[in-house]
Amino acid sequence: MDSKITIFLALVVVASGCAQQESENSPEKGLEVKDFSISEKSLVPSQQAYITLVLKNHHTQQINLRDISLYNTGLLKADKQGCRPENIEVATADVAPEMECTWKVEAPEDIGAFNSKSVSLKLNIEYDSQLEPTEPFKIDFKSPEDITETSNLEKTYTNSEIKLDISTENPAPSQGRLIDLTISSAGKGRVASDFSMDYSPSGVFEDCDQQKEIVVGSSVEFSCQISSDQTVERNLMISTSYKYVKAPTLDVEVVKR
Repeated sequence: MDSKITIFLALVVVASGCAQQESENSPEKGLEVKDFSISEKSLVPSQQAYITLVLKNHHTQQINLRDISLYNTGLLKADKQGCRPENIEVATADVAPEMECTWKVEAPEDIGAFNSKSVSLKLNIEYDSQLEPTEPFKIDFKSPEDITETSNLEKTYTNSEIKLDISTENPAPSQGRLIDLTISSAGKGRVASDFSMDYSPSGVFEDCDQQKEIVVGSSVEFSCQISSDQTVERNLMISTSYKYVKAPTLDVEVVKR
């Protein structure tokens, strides 16, 4: 085979591999803790080590990072070195931006009569997040006399933090029908605020709750009235915003020399 053809085919293979890797980005992964590790898991007195946190953002809407901090450091002295970049960008169809934060930790000079002491470091990642569907919930509005049969219409939206389930009967009479919504946890973190709801187009929704209180360990269930002044198919978009907290842990041991 001609060497030029061989090189061309190799470039095609490499390029396709890169494209496949980039396309792995998915909004269903939310804010991913890609790495949370320490350079040395076992420290002797006065020894220093570095903790690295790598966040990968799959959210296609802006999230606001409120806090990234270590706590429960116990006998270790921790000094945050900073994050690069300072703010994480939103994801695109092909790219999930990353942020890296580092801390310098130092073991104490003396651990007394103990041969070793363990510390379970905890990380607090607190941010404003949202779930905004990428695809609409399509409802076909018809005059009551034109509806001879209905079927249950269901759709689920998620971002690895929460899950939004929507269901109703379709088609719907133009005069109105209830649509059922359920918001539940879908990740290892926790929702730390009420849910702020947004409905579009606003003229279709009537007397829908703008705020829903989260109950820890439970899902939030409620219904909403929808109607239309036209007998057409409508694209409904229901989104919610909230505060979210992730708290991964890291075990470190301090041992005598």
